[in-house]
Amino acid sequence: MNHKDLQQSAEAKGEKIELRSEKVRNIIGQPPPFLIRWGNAILAIILILAGLIAWLIIKVE
Repeated sequence: MNHKDLQQSAEAKGEKIELRSEKVRNIIGQPPPFLIRWGNAILAIILILAGLIAWLIIKVE
């Protein structure tokens, strides 16, 4: 049986099966570290800029 046959058989029985290897599950299960690092840096920059803009608006008035 190939992958498609197994999937159709499981769907017919109302079962949901995962046909991924452990390596694939490990890769999918972990977000890439560079994405977290850069996401946090960009969020911090946006918050700092928002604070500076708010401070400038209050100071100018």
